[in-house]
Amino acid sequence: MSYTHLHTPTRISPRWIAITTGGAIVLMALAAGWVMSIFQPLWDLGAPIEQWQALTQQPQQLKSGILGWTLILILDLVAAWGLFACFSEKGPQVARLGGWLRLGYSAILAIAIGQLVQLDQLITLVQTFDGVGEHVWALQASQYLMGFEQIWTWGLIVFGLHLIVMGYLAYRPDWRFRLLSGLLMLGGLGYVVLDTMPLIWSGFAAVESTVEMIFMLPMIAGELGLAIWLLGWGGKSA
Repeated sequence: MSYTHLHTPTRISPRWIAITTGGAIVLMALAAGWVMSIFQPLWDLGAPIEQWQALTQQPQQLKSGILGWTLILILDLVAAWGLFACFSEKGPQVARLGGWLRLGYSAILAIAIGQLVQLDQLITLVQTFDGVGEHVWALQASQYLMGFEQIWTWGLIVFGLHLIVMGYLAYRPDWRFRLLSGLLMLGGLGYVVLDTMPLIWSGFAAVESTVEMIFMLPMIAGELGLAIWLLGWGGKSA
């Protein structure tokens, strides 16, 4: 399974770029699992006062989560550059579109991380109040958590479009590339559907879990499959 003549606009080795990009994607997936283990339980709590108590009981967890999201942001920037460099020969304009979409996602993620930084500052500020006005602080903290999730949702829509573009760029007649291309496109469509439909259809919650199950495999396997190919074969000559 090889893709010859990977193009790079620099003098850096195409093989080195492929390994760096694939490694960044794998590390990003690991970091995403880490940060979601921190934030998903907070979102699941729902009630602001419960979220606030969880945050104030383990403030270092939030700091770790912010560090994790920042690492993901940096790795995303590396991936945006590397994927453009690897695929620009297949279609320079399309590869540029894919790169800009990934950078757009990174910019939205950076704005979302700002919500968590403000949340961390809020917790630091009110620690000296010893429980005074706890419900007020809890509501503010919940708004920051919700703000991150809402902003990030828009970013995931952009990320889904990026994966669709990458699916087009990855397509080759070889069945393995057709499979990879299909997984990327379906995964991208999954992100777009799962993060767009709740915004435009109030009844989507009733079928959300079913739709998520349909798209779960390509959402996970698409980009990870691309990363594996980049690490194992990307940038090699025929």
